[in-house]
Amino acid sequence: MQEVVKFPREGAGLLSSLVDTDGLVELGEDIVAVEPGQTVGFLSYSSLL
Repeated sequence: MQEVVKFPREGAGLLSSLVDTDGLVELGEDIVAVEPGQTVGFLSYSSLL
């Protein structure tokens, strides 16, 4: 099990925030909140290469 931590700032211009990440969480368009312990999709950068 992995832990996801939301980056403290938001905005499309914050591409530098991707430098310290291992991948992306995949959420559907209808998801507006994620509760602690909830399972979400994860796209690991290493699996995309």
